[in-house]
Amino acid sequence: LAECATSSLMTTLTQVSSMAIKVHPNVPSAMLLGLRKPVIVLPQGYLSQCSASELMLIVKHEHVHYQNQDLYAFSLQQLVGCLCWWSPAWRVIDKQLERW
Repeated sequence: LAECATSSLMTTLTQVSSMAIKVHPNVPSAMLLGLRKPVIVLPQGYLSQCSASELMLIVKHEHVHYQNQDLYAFSLQQLVGCLCWWSPAWRVIDKQLERW
């Protein structure tokens, strides 16, 4: 019965977002992964701790990150960080970008 409920919940969540949704026991929080084939990854515990409406909001939140192309911006930030790791100014800029 629990698997059936989980399966129907995952079907509902997939309809909220145009991308694949995966569940993994070792991720600490919901996240968006992948530049070419983006996937929303949810922690296993969310399925038992959160209501269906809360899970829909979480998925929508991650989908907004995708629509805003946040993964591309973060990848560019990481690339610049690799090139400018030695600069104290970059550390300040990087902290501000992380906050934003």
